[in-house]
Amino acid sequence: GLRKNPELARFAQNADESLKHAVQEARFNSKRDTFLSAYDFTGGAAAQFYATHCEKRLATWAYGARTPKSELRASFIVEPWPAAADYQLIVSGQDNDRGPKCRIRIRVNDKTIFEGENPFVRKGWSAGTFTIPGGALTRSSTLTIQNIEASDSMTGPPFVMLNYAVIRRGE
Repeated sequence: GLRKNPELARFAQNADESLKHAVQEARFNSKRDTFLSAYDFTGGAAAQFYATHCEKRLATWAYGARTPKSELRASFIVEPWPAAADYQLIVSGQDNDRGPKCRIRIRVNDKTIFEGENPFVRKGWSAGTFTIPGGALTRSSTLTIQNIEASDSMTGPPFVMLNYAVIRRGE
């Protein structure tokens, strides 16, 4: 029944659009990289299309730290294992539309790899690149992106949006 579900094909098509952006912008290569679409993340707002003052893209977002939707999480497999070197994390995202830039924390498993003002532009999509130390990785790893702004608003800023993430194997 699941294979015949017409909604499943639509979800796959939406994720494929994000994958095309990852190929163009982050030089995604399926032989060395892991791709995570907005659908692969849990914990934030439900993935949907966003097109306010920007190109329409599939997105999920994290609201302020005092909301139940302040954190985005996705799991990925590290292959080959063990990690031979540091990895790269490339995130396509967007900052909220007004006020100060949203501060975020990015963790891989229990290791914080970034904390501070997000690197994304407003009213457009841009990418931020972060280093994942090889020692932070486990065979089955979890990526967490948290909005650390002290806000309880779930109807506007401060929020940070994610279109896709690419995890690039170190060489």
